[in-house]
Amino acid sequence: MTDSSDVCADTADFRQNLDSMEVQWQNVIEQVNQQRSAIDSRLQLWHDYRQLLDKLSRILDEVNHSIRQNPVTDCDTEQAKQLLDLYHVGGLVSA
Repeated sequence: MTDSSDVCADTADFRQNLDSMEVQWQNVIEQVNQQRSAIDSRLQLWHDYRQLLDKLSRILDEVNHSIRQNPVTDCDTEQAKQLLDLYHVGGLVSA
């Protein structure tokens, strides 16, 4: 037969282990949430990067198309200004 003090000690040890595991679990949940937040942030940065890259690619395609249609030749200052105005796309080239 077991002594009631042994049962109480076992119950107290069990409760202490359970409380410790709960604290550890809460720490794991906190770390997971921090990692999720970091991953979400990096995914948003990647998405923004891809959008800017796509926009830049479209702008460069437009400029290349414009250059093929209007090849640059020797010109005077006024013609150069007009060409610069022609190639001024999306704020990339400032006068």
